Amino acid sequence: MMQERTVLLVEENIDTRANIHDILELEGFVVESASSVAQGSV
Repeated sequence: MMQERTVLLVEENIDTRANIHDILELEGFVVESASSVAQGSV
């Protein structure tokens, strides 16, 4: 059984964040996204 890998992606540029999010998901990661460190640490 493969362990689920989760990453927190913090990037303020929405287009860059969406692209990286998609790439990570294609590589098998579960991605949580935030536009700032403050938002990501909640």
